[in-house]
Amino acid sequence: MIQPLITASPRGFALAFVLFVAPAPVIATLLVLLSLLHPGDVYRSAAGPVLAFIQLLFLAPLLETVLLIAPTMLALRLLRRRWLACVLGSMPVVLLHVPDGWQKAAVVSASFLWGAYCYATLTDQGASFRTRFWFLAGIHALANLLAFALGMAIRGM
Repeated sequence: MIQPLITASPRGFALAFVLFVAPAPVIATLLVLLSLLHPGDVYRSAAGPVLAFIQLLFLAPLLETVLLIAPTMLALRLLRRRWLACVLGSMPVVLLHVPDGWQKAAVVSASFLWGAYCYATLTDQGASFRTRFWFLAGIHALANLLAFALGMAIRGM
């Protein structure tokens, strides 16, 4: 079972990061193979590279973590089914990505679902709100850094 491995420790953070990042390239690759997505579209930004970097590394992780945590907290309090609470809690931040195309929302959906699950797990373990917030924001920032680097590499090809 994965739940006991997700802890507010460096090892737990590393595992959570890997599982946060892993679904996105798989989903993106499937959409590319089905000709539903161009490889460069997943990591695009209308801003220049410096502004995109700041946005992806600082603004998006902080704001989207708030948008992930608030509904997840509410859903966990109101619902008895943990996975349903995680799905409903992750939906607002996934829907935030729909204006970039349903494909982008599909690519990020599993990552945010996993983020909600990590939040629920850390909550059950009694981690402080501060720890839970920075745990998720940190994972998100690292994932965006990886996406930014991939996007720059794809554009350079």
